[in-house]
Formats: sequence, structure tokens, C-alpha cells
Amino acid sequence: MSIPKILIVEDEATIRKELEWLVGKRPEFILLESAVCIEDAVKKINKLKPDLILMDIQLPDGTAFEILNQVKDIKFSVIFITAFNHFAIKAIKHGAIDYLLKPIDEAELYEALDNYNNDHSFYTSKQLEIINEYQKSIKQQNSRICISTLESIEFFKITDIIYLSGDGSYTHFYLQGGNKIISSKPLKFYEELLPTEHFIKCHQSHIVNTSSIVRYLKSGFIVVNNGVEIPVSTRRKETVVRLLSQL
Repeated sequence: MSIPKILIVEDEATIRKELEWLVGKRPEFILLESAVCIEDAVKKINKLKPDLILMDIQLPDGTAFEILNQVKDIKFSVIFITAFNHFAIKAIKHGAIDYLLKPIDEAELYEALDNYNNDHSFYTSKQLEIINEYQKSIKQQNSRICISTLESIEFFKITDIIYLSGDGSYTHFYLQGGNKIISSKPLKFYEELLPTEHFIKCHQSHIVNTSSIVRYLKSGFIVVNNGVEIPVSTRRKETVVRLLSQL
């Protein structure tokens, strides 16, 4: 049997270097290369044909699920990496797909690698089944979200969200009807949680529901249906324009 080849997809340099070092200590695996964004990852997957990918869920230009959507022939397994242990990741774990929490724990990484090595044929087929079910679930327009505030727990449909704005360790939700809810979790938490089919991160501090967008201004702003102009960062402009053209 050939030695499994590993590709790392991680944009945080410290985490990426640590993963490269830890995988390099395991002679029963071949470390190929590392990728830092969706485009880079898709190119290297198609070129290098990895058997296993250590993949951060949240990348600068989107999520790991966008990579899986862009790769036509999935013949590899994935061990997901995330900073948050929320319910979506728990669901993936329940489906026998390993994940790693940041900061990376050496013992947990090696346990996940051993799980793959023990029976990666089952690991891959089961994983694809769970990924497909997860992607179906997040595409449902009537999906509900639970938001914990300082005073209550709020429930509403994700379609009610116009946009989100980050403010340090808090996130402001702007909803249809003029309602506003402040969550005690950071924007990055919801960046991983919300379906990328319906939400675009256009700026370091802003995520927009694509169904609420009424106009894109070439001066670098998205106009949403409550009249607010939301900035698009220079770094994300090309990605945002490409995604908007696909709507």
C-alpha cells in the first residue's frame, strides 16, 4: 500500500508551521505542500492528488466547504481545523469525521491521523456522506439560528438577517423589520457557522446576506435593502465581485 500524502490548508502561519512540523515527524505520511486560500487549495488538490487534507474551515476568501464544492472528483479525506466547537462541528464529529480545535494539540492530531490510517477507505466514504448531508442542511432557506445575548437567547431564521457587523468580541445582527441583536460572540464565530451559499464576508468587520443586497457600488460599497452602505475591503473586492456575479 502506498504511503498516504497529506496537504495542509491553513492561512495562519503559526498554525500552518506547527502542522507541517508535527506531520513531518510521522514517517508513515508524506507531507506534500501547504495552501493558504481557496484558490491555492483547489489548484494544489487537482495537481498533487492528496489522500488526506488538514483543512481550516475558515479561510480569508471563504470556507472549506467552498473548496469541496469546487473540486469535482473528491478522492481524499479531510480532517477539519477550527477555532470554535459549535454545533456544526459537533455534527461532523458525530458522523465519524475528525476535527482539530485551535490551538493544535499534538496528541489529538496524531489520534486523528491514526484513525485515518486504520481504515481510510471507510473514512473517506463515510465522510463524503456526512459532508453532503451537512451541505444540504445549510442550504435550507428556513434554517434557524440561536443567538446568545447578555440578557436572553434569541431564535430567528437566517433569512431574517440583513448583515452582521463585528465589534471586538461582540457581533451586531441587523434584521429585517429594523430589529438589532447584539451577540456576545465574535464575528469569526458566525463566519464559520453561517452558510457561505447565502452570506459573503465583504470586509473584516462585515458579513452580508446575499439575498438582502440591492446594489453594488464600484466605489467599493454594497447597498442592502435597509439602505445601509457596507464597505468592501480592497483585499476582498475581487472575490466579492466574482461571488455577486454568480448570484
